[in-house]
Amino acid sequence: MEVRNDMDKLLGYTEWVWDESEVEEDDEWSYEQYADWKIGELLPELSATLSSPGSMDNHWEYAIGVGYVGWMNSFGQTEVKEVDSVFLKYMVFDTLNDSNLVAKLDFTKVESGVITLTRSHHDRPMGETIYLFRCEEDQEMLDEEQVLTKLKELGLDEEE
Repeated sequence: MEVRNDMDKLLGYTEWVWDESEVEEDDEWSYEQYADWKIGELLPELSATLSSPGSMDNHWEYAIGVGYVGWMNSFGQTEVKEVDSVFLKYMVFDTLNDSNLVAKLDFTKVESGVITLTRSHHDRPMGETIYLFRCEEDQEMLDEEQVLTKLKELGLDEEE
């Protein structure tokens, strides 16, 4: 993955991946250790860094998740959420009732105000993409046209 500069990273990471298949049953790296590190330590640290003034040129106070989701690939969005230490965990896991999940957060546009979450699960085995947009607390709901325009500006064209 090509990174333009160090500002296109979060704590030095260009991405965060959740994939339980990385853990083999006979491996010393057990599922519990994997989950403790990925969800219990790293994800909260990444999330807290987003919202910490001074940690980035443009820290995130609020965000909204937008994308084509679910079995019907319908355009949808979350409500505006405060960015805190549990924000990324909420967006990856709590917006979905499925335990068989593979997910990736892409931070290469984080300074431009977008984090790309791709995930596959029972309802979308071929995957879905959710864009996390930095926003204001009183952000009005984004319509599909606004989202597609913003993605195109950032070179993240979404195929309908």
